[in-house]
Amino acid sequence: MSRDLDTTCCIVARDTTRGHSMKLITVITACLVACGETTDPVPVEADDASAESTSPEATPGPAADISTADGSDVGDAAEELPDAGEPTDDTGEHPDVGSAPLSPAVRRLSVDTLARSLPRVMGDDAQGQPITWRMQSVAGGIEALSEDGLAATLGKADYIQTTVEDRTVSALYVKFMDDMARDVCERRLVADAIVDSPVLVVEGDDATIRAHLRTLLLRFHGDRRDPTDPVDDLNAVYTAAGTGVDGWRAVCVALLTSPAFHLY
Repeated sequence: MSRDLDTTCCIVARDTTRGHSMKLITVITACLVACGETTDPVPVEADDASAESTSPEATPGPAADISTADGSDVGDAAEELPDAGEPTDDTGEHPDVGSAPLSPAVRRLSVDTLARSLPRVMGDDAQGQPITWRMQSVAGGIEALSEDGLAATLGKADYIQTTVEDRTVSALYVKFMDDMARDVCERRLVADAIVDSPVLVVEGDDATIRAHLRTLLLRFHGDRRDPTDPVDDLNAVYTAAGTGVDGWRAVCVALLTSPAFHLY
């Protein structure tokens, strides 16, 4: 190879080192060294992200010295962390992390569920028919929870304008539930006056009254109280209304308008 050709080769090699991969740069650098142009590695000036990503100097190796705030090595700290996929206590279960249990949002009874629940809770009226909520203000009375009554007002979907039932506990819902409770409780009291096994009205001493209050809590709310529970809150409602029929009416309305009856 002539001297002119050697010089041209070296100039081309030197000018083409910029913006190429490290493998190509290594070969070109060797050529420059052979030509006597340089004895040091040619500096790299990457023109794109690919040149940076392929450079061994761009990414620190696993032995890089990175320390935490307390001066300990990050690698040592990582080794001390438990494996997330393995139990970390003697019982074979993952330890409690202290988070609150998740639960679904509170919802109220649907209109259909409420309509089915009332006869089961209230029993039969004086004529032997299941007690339901009836709108007495309408001539002849109609079922208040039917499509001809207040079903749509209480949020039931009609599948014409709405397809999802609205179970919002609004002031309007609370108002109508108060009307419902007064209607069905009155009809229950009328029936209790003539049947052999009344649902609401029970007479007796204080212990008998409190025992019956616990029975009503179980019947209306599914709340099974301990036999020694004095149920002072419900007993206070009974005595405040004057005991007797008035007291049981107040208890009935209180149980039917309680959030425990409507929400789940």
